[in-house]
Amino acid sequence: MSKVEIEELSLSLNTFASAANIARFDVYGTSMEDCSVQVNGGIPQQMKSSRRTALTVRVWNAEGRSGVASSNDLGPDGLKRSLEMALDSATFGSDPNTNQMGSLAKSPLGTNLTSNQESMPPTIQKMLADLLKCESDVLKMEPKIVSIPYNGISYRNGERFYFNSEGALRWQPQTVYSCYLYSRTHEEGKKPRSAGVQKVAACYENLDLPELNSKLVKLTRTFLDYKQVSSGQKLVAFSADAFLSLLSAFSNIFNAQDVLDKRSLSTLDALETAIASPMISISDEPVHESCVSQSHFDSEGTPTATTILIKNGHLKSFLHSTYTAQKMNQKCTGNGVMGAKVRVSPHFWVVDRGTDPSVERTLEEQPEIVWIEDLHSLHAGVNETQGSFSLPFSGWIIENGQKTSIESATVAGDFRTLLKAICYVEKEKEHTPDGVCPRIWVEGLSITSESEPS
Repeated sequence: MSKVEIEELSLSLNTFASAANIARFDVYGTSMEDCSVQVNGGIPQQMKSSRRTALTVRVWNAEGRSGVASSNDLGPDGLKRSLEMALDSATFGSDPNTNQMGSLAKSPLGTNLTSNQESMPPTIQKMLADLLKCESDVLKMEPKIVSIPYNGISYRNGERFYFNSEGALRWQPQTVYSCYLYSRTHEEGKKPRSAGVQKVAACYENLDLPELNSKLVKLTRTFLDYKQVSSGQKLVAFSADAFLSLLSAFSNIFNAQDVLDKRSLSTLDALETAIASPMISISDEPVHESCVSQSHFDSEGTPTATTILIKNGHLKSFLHSTYTAQKMNQKCTGNGVMGAKVRVSPHFWVVDRGTDPSVERTLEEQPEIVWIEDLHSLHAGVNETQGSFSLPFSGWIIENGQKTSIESATVAGDFRTLLKAICYVEKEKEHTPDGVCPRIWVEGLSITSESEPS
């Protein structure tokens, strides 16, 4: 949908609302075209394309209670039904103070914002041909790779928008391309080994598929020679992907709504206290230059901006919706997600050094260090309300400069303890779909060796 179409949609809803004596409402919506392909053994496995539109309407009745309705019908009848259903549900809505229209929905957006939208994305036939070539090239580059069982190229092209009865209107186009490849090897007398790579980009050419193939082959080869690691408390280095996976799993530590609901690892009293090593700083940066799918505003129309969460180990802020900001007497950070109850969610992590280390360190200089590349089974191995985790991982052990893949092992600990046990933050950052982060070293994590079945 174009911005003109969104303006027309806003006018229609205002007309229907006036006829129904609805004085206050707001709307968040998305209109997206998705296309994806997968292959298996040189044969197209799956080709999908869809066009989806979603609309969430929030209405306040005369008593100040709000109701919410969702729809994908943007025709006149669909819009009228959405307003009527939202108004009906407002009768049973929560206390008027718990769900209020964002006060910043008409505030100017930040500067230096980027929006990307390609009018002519690649055809599904081109994506399929390119993915088939990726599979073929990888198999030729490394004979020990016998298959790429999980793979895909996809794009999402569309818009997100917000408007309300007070004249606010936001519109942002978005296009995101992605490719992932996951290899599987077979060697006589050895266990199968696997590796995966992923990349997201704002335009198709920037996926750089040949470079992604080379990265997959190189990474897979590092897992071919493996050994068991001894169990015990060890010095561990998390890759950017691994650390950001943990950070996302325990994001309730920064979530103001979870703090209010007493489902967070933090409390309001924790602000300005040291919750992590002084060596680390963390922020949420929805318009960071490395973020392919920037968010200029949240579901409540609030402009987004950088929110410093941890600075030199000290908790500086929570992530807020309009309601949580009012409840805690804090500034709204633009992290609201509209629904029957507005949720709070991070956008894009940026992890930096806090205080500079006295001495620069390298992995190769350590007598023993476990390098965790990827964490697995986060859906089952994380207790987010208690802070504990026990997760299998892929990675290497480095002993006096010698790097060897670990056959199978798990890492376990408590996330709050992990934050305080960070002993080194490397200088060079890695760019991932979830954020920007250097390798993070943690002292004294529990590593347990596990033997895989033959």
